[in-house]
Amino acid sequence: MSKVLEDLEGALLAEAERYTPEGSDPKAVVHQWVHAIAHDLPLFGSISNTKKEEMIKALKEKGLFKNKISFHHELTAKLPIIPPAKAKFTFIDLFAGIGGIRIGAQNNGGVCVFSSEFDSKAQETYLNNQGELPFGDITKIPASDIPCHDVLFAGFPCQPFSHAGLKRGIEDTRGTLFHNIAEILQVKKPKVAVLENVKGLVSHDKGYTLQVILKTLIDIGYSCNISKDIIINGTAKELQIEAKKMV
Repeated sequence: MSKVLEDLEGALLAEAERYTPEGSDPKAVVHQWVHAIAHDLPLFGSISNTKKEEMIKALKEKGLFKNKISFHHELTAKLPIIPPAKAKFTFIDLFAGIGGIRIGAQNNGGVCVFSSEFDSKAQETYLNNQGELPFGDITKIPASDIPCHDVLFAGFPCQPFSHAGLKRGIEDTRGTLFHNIAEILQVKKPKVAVLENVKGLVSHDKGYTLQVILKTLIDIGYSCNISKDIIINGTAKELQIEAKKMV
């Protein structure tokens, strides 16, 4: 971790603790804040522009901020993977692992405004490569605190749903990690959601898992390559046939 990031932690950690969700480290909040400041993007925790300017002023007084260009350079110059200086689009990185999806997004001009990963060893590798510590348990993070973004990326695990589903929309996904993705989509309304999973998602629980996921996305307002009629009215088997064409 760079010396400048350590200095920034020292300057902002006490303030960050007020905004840190259960299951996350205050350093994750600091890292999101400083990278967001460097890119002139929203801060985690629904921080107002006035509060953001107060933070920048405090950093200037401590000699830690001159201007956004030099601030970005100091934060990222020695990283193995350097993010773009200016965002063509913004994204969040959920179930981030060590940051594989993030690299592809950054290589196409994307700037990450929030990341989350539960495993501590993966978090450590992510920090070493990306210069920021991901937030922890996504189930403890209010969707409203996550900054607005253009694209949601999520490499989520496969979990079975109750067979009482397909009736209550997003409520059918409660008790699974997909519910947290759906909640963020419902609250933040990014333009695109890219959900990465294993090949077995198509056959998981005889196609029922995929059906609940796609039905939930349709209910929120998204569309995909499979027709809305098949997703809502078709059988799980019909949905599987269409989905396998895209695997």
